[in-house]
Amino acid sequence: MQFYFQPADLVTQILNFGIPAQIDVQVQGRDRADNQQIAMELRKRLADIPGFTDVHLQQELDAPELLYTIDRARAQQLGLNVNQVVNDLNISLSSSEQVSPNFWTDPKSGISYYFAVQTPEYRVASKNDLDNTPIAASNSAGAVVPNVLGNVAVAKRLYVQSVFNHSNIQPVYDVDASVQDRDLGSTAVAIQKVVEEIQGKLGPADRIVVRGQIASMNDAFANLTVGLLFAAVFVYALMVVNYQSFLDPLAVILALPGAGSGSS
Repeated sequence: MQFYFQPADLVTQILNFGIPAQIDVQVQGRDRADNQQIAMELRKRLADIPGFTDVHLQQELDAPELLYTIDRARAQQLGLNVNQVVNDLNISLSSSEQVSPNFWTDPKSGISYYFAVQTPEYRVASKNDLDNTPIAASNSAGAVVPNVLGNVAVAKRLYVQSVFNHSNIQPVYDVDASVQDRDLGSTAVAIQKVVEEIQGKLGPADRIVVRGQIASMNDAFANLTVGLLFAAVFVYALMVVNYQSFLDPLAVILALPGAGSGSS
């Protein structure tokens, strides 16, 4: 069993740009099988970083599934074919609307409605109920011969991926996490170190993208740096006009790195 908590407050959701967690390390690429393993390794590595909480893989990879294999020889002996078995099972689980849509028109209003037949969900509550799904066959005389699914098909339990996400048509796997008792800057450095170590295992068309609050933080600092550089240039140009000299304003501007670092 796995438990994790995703913050539900509006501020966090806005800062994350819609991502359900503060940090989202996304594996992108067409090599789905290898990327699954890389995403699982990435989740394990990130969970070992101090300050990381609720580290989990967003896509569920081990959802339970039942795969029924039809014994064609047995079905033929019972007067059944694969199409009959599949249709009857679909009618029971998904209603007759999926197999043979049927419309009925209200004579008073003239509005057409679907008329569908389906087994109530509470009657298909176990594998035994599913095995007892009625399958109808016709004999040579045209009479209907009742049967059940368990007589012509064998079930096998599998684990499959139940959630699929794509980015630019490429399948992706998201490793989401939250940060607690640690600043975001040092967390970003630790994540980048892990990403660089795993990057070599990716295929030529695959990549790892760090999204969430780290991406917005990096963009904000990059824009702030560019803004400060432009501000320094403009201040220098203004002082050149005031002092009528290029050297005196330069001496003033050279003090900015020390002032920015906090030294005196």
